[in-house]
Amino acid sequence: ESVAKRLYGAVLYGSVTRLEKYAACAFAHFLQYGLSLEERAEYRVAAPELGNLYHMALELFTKKVRERELSWHTLTETERDTLCEESLSEAVTTFENGVFDGTKRNGYLVTKAARVLKKTVEMLQEQIKGSLFEPKHCEAVFEHTAKYLSLHGKIDRYDVCFSNDKWYLRVVDYKSGSKKFDLTELYYGLQVQLEVYLAAALRQAKAEYGTEPLPAGMFYFHVEDPFFSREKYSETAVQEAFRPDGLFNGTPSAVTALDTSLKAENGGLMPSMVSSLIYAETDKEGQLKASSKSVGEDRFAQLTDYVYRKLEQEAEAILAGDT
Repeated sequence: ESVAKRLYGAVLYGSVTRLEKYAACAFAHFLQYGLSLEERAEYRVAAPELGNLYHMALELFTKKVRERELSWHTLTETERDTLCEESLSEAVTTFENGVFDGTKRNGYLVTKAARVLKKTVEMLQEQIKGSLFEPKHCEAVFEHTAKYLSLHGKIDRYDVCFSNDKWYLRVVDYKSGSKKFDLTELYYGLQVQLEVYLAAALRQAKAEYGTEPLPAGMFYFHVEDPFFSREKYSETAVQEAFRPDGLFNGTPSAVTALDTSLKAENGGLMPSMVSSLIYAETDKEGQLKASSKSVGEDRFAQLTDYVYRKLEQEAEAILAGDT
């Protein structure tokens, strides 16, 4: 324990990813954060660099939409593509000392990134247009402090909306890989990022507006350009390929705010429907099927409490010298 305190200090500082690393392998955490070992840096472009480039370009795109007082719901294709090109150009110029300049291969990667970014933004707009939500903040900085813990990070995006006299918020985390939300991994501390982001966004919204919104959902959105054979290609197939993966509030007002096409005339859910925007499916009575990735409204608060306890337990174990 005395050595751990000398290595890490009395309080752990870092990101949520650090605690997820510890949950996955305590020894890997010790090597990275205790001994500060790292691979030799190479001046090259790999998957992590591309992922960071997409993040930067999407952040710039969202800021430009807000600065020019445009709406995601009414953006034209021309406006969208122009903003994509501007955002990617700025990101490439400022990214890691111009690592994307200089070789034919990197030039091709930038061309590919432009195609992926345009398709991604197009599908992001389709999802926003199909909902009542409007992006509120991107790259929102947050902190979470506890007895032995001081975490900080950035929330890629969170959106807000009003529906049936209720105020809702959803969190979206951009991923360039194929990460799927898994409650079992959350239970073991391997995947707690989304829940921490959601709780932080709810706190920020309450501080900004005076009242705390209800959680509508937390989602991973995959930045990609999926391939389809000619036989399987359709607009619905493309939408479903980009469908965010995560957990959403199963109350009818929250579900219909996330996907307006599911709203019935009586305010409930349409029967026998499959959403292409979220993982929701209704039965003949208009009830969500068990296959839908939904939970009750109170479950989000319970998940937050559980995740915070899990993080504090891991922090105590690290500072006790458990490697």
